[in-house]
Amino acid sequence: MTTQSGTPIQWRFALKWVAANALGLTFGQIGGLFAGFAVGGFLVPVAGQAAGALAAFAAHGAVTGASIGLMQRIYLRQEIDLTRQWILASSLGWAIGSLAVTWIASMAGAALDELSGALSWALIGVSVGSMQWLILRQQVHQAAGWVLANIVGWLMAPPVAALGGVVIGPLVANLGNTAVLIMASALTGAAAGVFTGTALVWLLRHPVQQA
Repeated sequence: MTTQSGTPIQWRFALKWVAANALGLTFGQIGGLFAGFAVGGFLVPVAGQAAGALAAFAAHGAVTGASIGLMQRIYLRQEIDLTRQWILASSLGWAIGSLAVTWIASMAGAALDELSGALSWALIGVSVGSMQWLILRQQVHQAAGWVLANIVGWLMAPPVAALGGVVIGPLVANLGNTAVLIMASALTGAAAGVFTGTALVWLLRHPVQQA
């Protein structure tokens, strides 16, 4: 990831980042559902219920992460150069996070019911942030803060999105489950993007000087 010019990263960048996250998560959730059903439907009869479920959630996560990374690259191509490695890191981060969430849930069962939502998003934040940190650390100082930003961003996104849903929800409730999924995904992605975008603006203002 490199800046395309010598001009400082502006807050306009953060707004575009929010939009990219909203669209990326929306398309990713829809595409991920199809991928998960396809992979699970193929593997469950062959490898069993447990293995098939893990693979399905991993496929869902991989598609979601790839969609978010791709949208970020498309939206921000004029400001920074998000390489293909960034898309791969996003995809792997979501896939690994989804696997971890599924495995922990299967092991803990009902013991984590009350904390499952928060734990799931925190694990996604850790996984995605860590994979993207491998790229950011070569570009900016204090890149470890990116992991924390992702944890906070994805942990806070669902409750923030829920507040927005109180206003928008009644407008789409009669349009069916697909409309509700799109609304929830867009709001969650946008909310996470506010936190991570703010952090990324600050990080990109402290680039590592290339020799």
